[in-house]
Amino acid sequence: MDERAYKVSSTAYSTIWDSYWRDLPAGQGEALWDGDPASSVPYELVSGHLHPELPLIDVGCGNGTHAGALADRFPTILGVDISVAALDRARTGVDDRVQFRRLDVLDPADAASIHLLTGDSNVYARGLLHLFTPNERATAVASFAVLNGAAGRLFSYEPAPAAGRLLAELLAQPDGPPPKVARILRYGIQPADLGEHETEDLLLDAGYRIVASGSHLWRSTETSAEGAAVDIPMRYVVARRTE
Repeated sequence: MDERAYKVSSTAYSTIWDSYWRDLPAGQGEALWDGDPASSVPYELVSGHLHPELPLIDVGCGNGTHAGALADRFPTILGVDISVAALDRARTGVDDRVQFRRLDVLDPADAASIHLLTGDSNVYARGLLHLFTPNERATAVASFAVLNGAAGRLFSYEPAPAAGRLLAELLAQPDGPPPKVARILRYGIQPADLGEHETEDLLLDAGYRIVASGSHLWRSTETSAEGAAVDIPMRYVVARRTE
């Protein structure tokens, strides 16, 4: 990814996400992905597959809900995000055992500065790669590798292809998309799905070895027109460096 393109992308993402988090009403559950952690993320899989004695870095932590939920499972938790507004929320609303820092995942040098502080770490990346272009995804994975170092493991959790079909159905509703989906789109955030094995391919190209993978339903905070909870089809991939 050339430097000029990186700077444009980085500035744009920072502006978009700062605006989103600054304007979002206070309180858990206002964001589409900010539901009860116990019902929205397979934490037993996370803690079962990652190194129990290493720190965990929640990349794209937002307001810190999930970083806080993992605080009992790892010796140290660090939440990182490109949005200062998100981190401001996280610092005032999450378990004080969790630390937060700004990280631009499209800048592996920025990731290296975090690695100097934490050493080799587990990485938990939920719903992040799908927001990037293909070139940006490869750069983000390079940052994951820096954070992991030689000993850390990665837990990647991204929308499955079926999530794209679900989004299309929500957008096609007669009254328009549900409010939390509509809010995302208003800010220029473009949800996408990854190909069936696209995450694995990205990781293999970056020198990872796949440890485990599978499917999972993530319970969002959105409801359908009929009032039912909207469950998003997801795929998880666990990987570690081969070096």
